[in-house]
Amino acid sequence: ASSAFRRALELEPHNGSLLSNFGQFQLEVSDLAGAESAYLEAVRLLGERAEPLNGLGNTLSALRRPIEAVTAYERALAVAADPAQRAVILPNLGESLMQAQRPEQARQALLASLAIAPSAAAHDYLARLSMADSDTTQAWQSWQASITLDPDRRVPLTGLGEISATRGDPDAARAWFERAVAAGAGRRAQEGLRRLKTSGQRGEG
Repeated sequence: ASSAFRRALELEPHNGSLLSNFGQFQLEVSDLAGAESAYLEAVRLLGERAEPLNGLGNTLSALRRPIEAVTAYERALAVAADPAQRAVILPNLGESLMQAQRPEQARQALLASLAIAPSAAAHDYLARLSMADSDTTQAWQSWQASITLDPDRRVPLTGLGEISATRGDPDAARAWFERAVAAGAGRRAQEGLRRLKTSGQRGEG
């Protein structure tokens, strides 16, 4: 696929749409420097268009440059008239605002997204904001809404396990953690299971 893209760009080096697609490909294969370069050139050639600007924001977010990502997403929203496009961009903006330590603006972006369309990502990020405020009740509701839309979303499954554990319900916690691990979750879910196992062994002793 990479060779095909590069050959196409040799033939049409000023094709902004092709460069935007190449940026998406580079992002998917974790070539973040290549993705940033492709998206920047696509924006230069195409002007202010939502798709390459959103892709640029995704790349900058992956590069842990949230302030720049916020700017890219805001530029994308400024030209995104289609509600479906806005519903995709707003959760991305919300996540970057969270990374930039701007929680209230993040909450507004996520709620604006949900006012347009259901989104597992938006519910997930709202739950994380609630956890930062120690509001486990709201976090529980938001993570439940997230997995209703995406049953294999790992952070909500792990989060539900952690809340269940703090509520003194080890059986429920174990079930959530096991689902999270089966969906590909990593350290947090596995550590949650280990803690439950250690706790169970102490109880038996």
